[in-house]
Amino acid sequence: MLLDERVAVLKKARKTAAFAAILILVGLVVALIHWGPDIRTLAHFGYPGVAILMFLSSSTVLFPAPGFAAVLAAGTVCNPVAIGIAAGLGAGTGEISGYLLGMSGNAMLSLKEGKRWQRAHRWLERYGLLAIVLLASIPNPFFDAIGLVAGSLNYPLRSFWFAAVLGNCLKYVTLAYFSNNIAAWWLLQ
Repeated sequence: MLLDERVAVLKKARKTAAFAAILILVGLVVALIHWGPDIRTLAHFGYPGVAILMFLSSSTVLFPAPGFAAVLAAGTVCNPVAIGIAAGLGAGTGEISGYLLGMSGNAMLSLKEGKRWQRAHRWLERYGLLAIVLLASIPNPFFDAIGLVAGSLNYPLRSFWFAAVLGNCLKYVTLAYFSNNIAAWWLLQ
């Protein structure tokens, strides 16, 4: 009985910590948007500015934000690989907000019952890292849902973050190279 009580306390503490992290993250995003630098001025900060912009863009769960435009613009004047890595790190870190929301939603909704939850759990256990990398590497407006599912299934946070960063880096390096090549072609005309 003592072990069951400890497990229950640990689960409650974990869910409380996830909810507190969501509140802090939402507060930080709201503060940065309201009192922080203008999004256009972040371009003057170079690679860190792109990472911050992509973090803010990816932190908005299920709402589109203008991150692609920053990568396209920065890719024309900066090193495309460095821009892609900075954007991928920022975007992958911002995706944690969806993961935490899914983790805290698991406490409010009983998602562990039912065939769909069990199917999603098996799918994430089998193909989790590869699937997250693949879905993050393509322009996918529904990637926030992957974070929600991963959080609700208690998929390891480090694995989710690593896969999201890797997939986003691949996507944004490709996007930055595309804009860099288009800009070079345009200048040659």
